[in-house]
Amino acid sequence: MWEDTVEPLLRARGAAQTTGSPSDAQAIRRIRTFGIGESTLAEMLADLDWHDAEATIGTRAHLDGVTIILRGPASPEGELKLDSVQRHVLAALGDRVYGGDHDELPEVAGGLLRAAGLTVAVAESCTGGLLGKKLTDIAGSSDYFLGGVTAYDNRVKTQVLGVPTDLLAAKGAVSEEVAAAMAEGVCRLLGADCALSTTGVAGPAGGTESKPVGLVYIGSVVKGVTLVEQIRLPGQRDQVRERAAYAALDLLRRRLRREVPAR
Repeated sequence: MWEDTVEPLLRARGAAQTTGSPSDAQAIRRIRTFGIGESTLAEMLADLDWHDAEATIGTRAHLDGVTIILRGPASPEGELKLDSVQRHVLAALGDRVYGGDHDELPEVAGGLLRAAGLTVAVAESCTGGLLGKKLTDIAGSSDYFLGGVTAYDNRVKTQVLGVPTDLLAAKGAVSEEVAAAMAEGVCRLLGADCALSTTGVAGPAGGTESKPVGLVYIGSVVKGVTLVEQIRLPGQRDQVRERAAYAALDLLRRRLRREVPAR
């Protein structure tokens, strides 16, 4: 299929763009979102013409969310039309939009921490260190990232993070209450202004009827206020873990934008 159909089409399109006139040039805008699927996006933007030649709308789904891609003629009129469509999309999607073009969630969340003069620590179970890695992949993250605890075993949750043993026995490691206690514990332990925690069932085994594979709790603390989100994530083990790490970053991003003014 690739050799007989797709590759020839791509080569033909590339040749046409190379030999095309300046009037054929396209302007492209990218809007980065998280926590909303392509079908839901289509419903929320149903009043737009996705196939308008002056402002075509497309999407690209990945583990770090869905990117909305706007394309139109690279002319003054085309840019004005793209401006109008972009404003509509941003208004419709609200805080599910985290950036544009080449923005990445770890960089956006880190920028908000730096702007507010806050520090963050992480307590990870199901993500096994991925969240800390994503934060420290950003150059200059030492400005705001203090460190983390990979509390995979319950003994680490209790002995290092201070999660009460009776809470673990009553609610289980994968629970809203334990996610909250983990985030609060690492905040105390490392003296951070903010904290994130992850606990869930990454699979492929370990799921139950009440706690299926893909169930993850994300705990967060921002300036002494604790908030936990429960999410259900699709995919294989690696995909669940990656999505959970991004979901934690997105929760922090949304809370910082709503609750913490920049200095």
